[in-house]
Amino acid sequence: ASLRAAVANTLKNTQLRLTFVMTLLLIGIFNTKGGAALYFITYVLNGDATYQALFFGTATIGGFIGSIVVQLFTRRFAIRDVYVWVNLILVAGHGAAFFVPGDYPTLWLALVGMCCIVLGCTLPLHFTLIQLADQYGEWKTGMRSSGMSFAFNQFFVKLAWALAGVLISTVLVAVSYRAGAGNQTPLSLTGITLLSTIVPGILHLLLALTASRLVLNRATIAAMTAGRPA
Repeated sequence: ASLRAAVANTLKNTQLRLTFVMTLLLIGIFNTKGGAALYFITYVLNGDATYQALFFGTATIGGFIGSIVVQLFTRRFAIRDVYVWVNLILVAGHGAAFFVPGDYPTLWLALVGMCCIVLGCTLPLHFTLIQLADQYGEWKTGMRSSGMSFAFNQFFVKLAWALAGVLISTVLVAVSYRAGAGNQTPLSLTGITLLSTIVPGILHLLLALTASRLVLNRATIAAMTAGRPA
């Protein structure tokens, strides 16, 4: 009965429910891009082992830089608003990247670096919004649900792995992908490019739309911090 009550209390929190969907989408983006990366490097960019190392190294460094610079924006703007705009920038960036030919591997390294700086902003913002959503529930109901929130988020993280697997396999089947550089066709190369550009871009758009429904603006956070009644 106590477990059922804890689950029910967690699901009453409208803000936590939104963050669960956001977790599904954000981790789905990371997994889709990560899962498609080797296909993209190998077949679209014709990269060797050294280029692969540069590609993933650039992505890692970019993500690290993004996690630091995001603090400059959260000091001036609401966390939710920064999160929405970061995702909208990534929608535009991924859409534009689709039209960049694979014949420019050095340019792609620069694009990956810029993309991952922006993408690196998302995780700190995401975890902060989950924490604020949990506090929102306590502020509204007087009951905190951190443990259940963690459990639900873990479930949606695992679901995101499945989502990414379905997206990647569906696209590869649709474009008749076959392993081996000699087996690639214009259609299969387009499909692989879609998995690294348009598909994540669509997920970022859904993420921005979901995050925009959060009521965790500065006024609400100030009221929660001050302990004023909901």
